[in-house]
Amino acid sequence: AGILLHKMYGLGDIELLLSDNNLEEIAINGSREPVAIYHKKHGWCKTNLFFSSDDEIYNLSAQIGRKVGREINSLNPIMDAHLLGGDRAAATMLPISSSGNTITIRRLARNPWTPTQLIDPTTNTMSKDIAALLWQATQYELNILIAGGTASGKTSTLNALCAFMPPNQRIISIEDT
Repeated sequence: AGILLHKMYGLGDIELLLSDNNLEEIAINGSREPVAIYHKKHGWCKTNLFFSSDDEIYNLSAQIGRKVGREINSLNPIMDAHLLGGDRAAATMLPISSSGNTITIRRLARNPWTPTQLIDPTTNTMSKDIAALLWQATQYELNILIAGGTASGKTSTLNALCAFMPPNQRIISIEDT
């Protein structure tokens, strides 16, 4: 019954992957490739899940889009959306992606980083001096640019810095892909 409900109202077999809190990313790269996942401990892994056709991947991406008021079709072959749980989803169609229709789901951290975790010596992410500088920059309303490569911790750092922001301030976030 659960599998039937996932297929009718959810994202099918992808719902089972989304229930694992150790997964950070789910990548569907066409119907000829198995679904790939990024596990916190094991890194990139290939699953035994396959999609039977690119149409099935398109239907899944269209379903994601409909739930949040977005559309993906031949006129708009790229879609960025958020799942109802807050996770980010990006979908592309042919001819944008050469290997077929794709969907990438980037999961939000279930336990977000805090500033004290970033300066903890066991994580060795940020020094106390840098954290103090960023705190002061936030308090004195200076502009802060957070940039870096894929999966380098930009969003985690920004979310941790939000603890320093006064509640009456505006936040402008610009992401260029």
